[in-house]
Amino acid sequence: VSEGTKETIAKLKNDYKDIGLDIKIVNDSSVYTLESADAVIHDLVLAVILVAVVMLFFLHSLRNAVIVMVSIPASLIATFIGISLLGYTLNLMSLLGLSLVVGILVDDAIVVLENIQRHMEMGKNKVRAAMDGTREIGFTVVSITFVIVVVFFPIAISTGMVANILRQFCVVVIISTLLSLLASFTIVPLIFSRYGKLERIEGKNLFGRFILWFEKQLHKFTQWVTRILEWTLVHKAITLITMMVLFFASFGLLVAGYIGFEFFPKSDKGEFLLQIEMPKDASLEQTNFYTQRAENYLSEKKEVVQMITTVGQSSEGMGGTNSTAYKSEINVRLVDKPERNNVASDIISTTYTRELEKVLVGAKIKTVPIGILGTADEAPIQFVVLGSDLESVLAFAEKAERVMAKIPGATQTKLSVEKGTPEINVKVDRDKMSALGLNLQTVGATMQTAFAGNTDGKFRQGEYEYDINIQYQDFDRKDIDDVRNLIFVNQAGQQIKLSQFADIKEGSGPSLLERLNKSTSVTVKAQTIGRP
Repeated sequence: VSEGTKETIAKLKNDYKDIGLDIKIVNDSSVYTLESADAVIHDLVLAVILVAVVMLFFLHSLRNAVIVMVSIPASLIATFIGISLLGYTLNLMSLLGLSLVVGILVDDAIVVLENIQRHMEMGKNKVRAAMDGTREIGFTVVSITFVIVVVFFPIAISTGMVANILRQFCVVVIISTLLSLLASFTIVPLIFSRYGKLERIEGKNLFGRFILWFEKQLHKFTQWVTRILEWTLVHKAITLITMMVLFFASFGLLVAGYIGFEFFPKSDKGEFLLQIEMPKDASLEQTNFYTQRAENYLSEKKEVVQMITTVGQSSEGMGGTNSTAYKSEINVRLVDKPERNNVASDIISTTYTRELEKVLVGAKIKTVPIGILGTADEAPIQFVVLGSDLESVLAFAEKAERVMAKIPGATQTKLSVEKGTPEINVKVDRDKMSALGLNLQTVGATMQTAFAGNTDGKFRQGEYEYDINIQYQDFDRKDIDDVRNLIFVNQAGQQIKLSQFADIKEGSGPSLLERLNKSTSVTVKAQTIGRP
């Protein structure tokens, strides 16, 4: 889709080059996805190479290492068929599963090959050794494989968000592991029966001398481990007590908070939203003026490569937006991490926030990280305050916000509901309204049309349809007097002002109303820095 979009943009620029049309791509999430996939593929190739090198050391023969390595491509290629049949794709999860399983794929083959060699040392020929060795070790190899499968199988068949994320990962591991079992029982014995031979280590060449030296060091290591094992068997009480202390101490790290909890690790895309909030009575022009000052500040920073500004709107997380004249946001993209000395983007954004608070006096500055999906991340810390009335809920939520702001690692605390939003309250006297020949439905519809607009009318031109928005012009709805002088027409054709049958006052109220299970609620949110 991304490549097709780029081709379309290039075609449009070429078709309209006479009028100087220029289209720039400001955000392309496919770049991040492809880079992540390429990194996993690189790790997969590196894992295959490292497994081959390790097997060469322990199997003492290039021939045997190659025979075992055959099980890797055989299992992986067959796994691709399974991925296709299940309708999966090569994404981060499936590729990560392939990377993890590379070492597991050769386990069965190594066990089978070592047992075949043991039978050859007993004087059997290659064919008989391959048959007897595979048959003898069959139950053990199957047991090893199914122990791995049963670990991932419950997640593969479960439901929920975690299962949806990890299902392809688990299924890929299960399929490739089972196929490696099949390869160890078929391909490995077949190849060894034709091309294998009993290898003996000799120091006649450089490779042989290196293998002998490696075997000597490995023997020393096994002797050291054996001595430790003998000591632990003699001092059983000390060993048991030490293990119990370490076991409970590891849980103590969790309870004491040294190891944190989080649903998903943070990803540093080098991008964040800088949100500016003016006083609630600020106009769009004032908000734009302050936002331009912030743009000038950011343009002087060498870490910033791109800014996208929106005035009169702010993101609320997971792609949601909120339109308000006193808010604005700037999508800031930074240079790659090595070019900023590997400094995390949340550290840079916090520094910018503190400096901008000195430049934009009277405005609230906050930053929100951009997640892996390219949208503003939800605050990692959130809890909901419930109550019967909004005033008491807000009072408790504000107290909780002040307490949270003092917690180390918590930053940019805020409430989902804000007080002090200017509003005009209209209290209709129904008796006066009825006496003047009006009804509540007519009054409500007229006020809705005057200040919010009415799009019931449509304009059609060919196959296209456009809304006709009927609304008072800005000049006629700028202050409370315009509300008082709002004209209504009764059935007798008389013009009646709103002030004749209603009490109009200026006031303030919450920015929005929240309910959880029909109860009034306010959400307290906070970002984190330096803590999971």
